[in-house]
Amino acid sequence: MALGNLTLNTKVYTPVSNISGITTWKYMADGIPNGYSSVQLSVKEPASGVKNYRATSKMLVPVVKTDDSTCGCIGDFLRQIGYEVTMTANVTSTAAERTDAYLRFKDLVATPEFIAVFRDLTPQY
Repeated sequence: MALGNLTLNTKVYTPVSNISGITTWKYMADGIPNGYSSVQLSVKEPASGVKNYRATSKMLVPVVKTDDSTCGCIGDFLRQIGYEVTMTANVTSTAAERTDAYLRFKDLVATPEFIAVFRDLTPQY
């Protein structure tokens, strides 16, 4: 199956690799390699004696200088923001159970509480 692009917050990520079951997409439209953002998706099957699948998604969003100054040049790496989401599912879980858990997670991400923590860095009490 050919992989398609991912559009995330209007940024179009193109598939670039699938190595050892980890599929990677990159946003490279700005043309600055230090600023390429990446998304990875993978599913790890249970090893012998392990009872859970492990699905993982990772995103890295680097921030680079956008102008030349005495403090640095265009494209200099400044910092990055990253996310990592991991889901474990027992080998006996059903599609209905996984769908329910996914829908709960999807709804959680849209809550004001989640947004306050992850966007605004405001603890919830």
